[in-house]
Amino acid sequence: MKPVFKANIFALIVIIGQVLGGTILVPIFRHMNLSMPTLLVLTQVIFLIIPSIIYFIITKKSIKETLRLNPISFKEILILIVITLLSQFVAGFLVSISNMFSNNVVEEAFRTLESLSLGSMIFIMAVVPAICEEIVMRGIVLSGYDKKSTLKAALMNGLIFGILHLNPNQFLYAFALGVLFAYIVRITNSIFATMLCHFTFNGFQVVLSRVVMNVPGVEEAKKSLGTLSRADMFKELVNLGIVAMIATIIIIFLLKVLSNMRKKRGQIVSSSPYSYSGDGTISIESDFNEKELREEFVINIPFIITVLFYGFYIYRVYF
Repeated sequence: MKPVFKANIFALIVIIGQVLGGTILVPIFRHMNLSMPTLLVLTQVIFLIIPSIIYFIITKKSIKETLRLNPISFKEILILIVITLLSQFVAGFLVSISNMFSNNVVEEAFRTLESLSLGSMIFIMAVVPAICEEIVMRGIVLSGYDKKSTLKAALMNGLIFGILHLNPNQFLYAFALGVLFAYIVRITNSIFATMLCHFTFNGFQVVLSRVVMNVPGVEEAKKSLGTLSRADMFKELVNLGIVAMIATIIIIFLLKVLSNMRKKRGQIVSSSPYSYSGDGTISIESDFNEKELREEFVINIPFIITVLFYGFYIYRVYF
């Protein structure tokens, strides 16, 4: 089985598993009187980590190589944190667009968990997703695109990451983050880099939501935003778009800085199923030759089924 096909099948299984498994298991868990925080953690473990474990058992692939369990430097950590904070502006712009057509499910989730301590919220909303979702998306799924260009791999990873969230409100910004995180993994050759980014992004959102909820007049301000005319809403969107564009330019610059840092250290990205020799040539450890792997289509039957399934699910649940 070719790597992209295998990666897309795995993504399809995970996404269908979340929907069908959730339909079966969540009512059972609720009948067991499990709390919402416990449910959120359990679903991530059951529908993301367990399939990942099964994947490694069946394929017998190297966990270290597939997940890119490689260290990152302190300087890289600082740059990654800045990139993640800048990505908040891009995500905010995309969420504003999504909010025009659907409810903000993240805000609703924060309200559901607002009685928890800040530490508990960060663990549930930042630590767990940063580990579980990164293992699936920037680990297993992205590894299937090792022979594809970074742009193609990142776009596909972003699309699948957007679909993985299973709601229209999160699709746009999840797609953008998926693209960004795929680029970061390709540059740093480390899943720890995007685990850090994912944690920082979600953790910042948790802290911000906690601060905002305690600020007097916030609810009134939100209600007033809901009464804005289309012209005023468009102006606000344009302003957010300008800020997002500036943030994107800085992010691209910082990605180039990261890439140059790696090149200066002579670190060449390596990943399974390809090993890089000292002279920079590629040794293919696969049942397929290099030409077959390069020509493999990324838009294949598993991916098409994933998109159709997602479209049908969104239509039935949200429209």
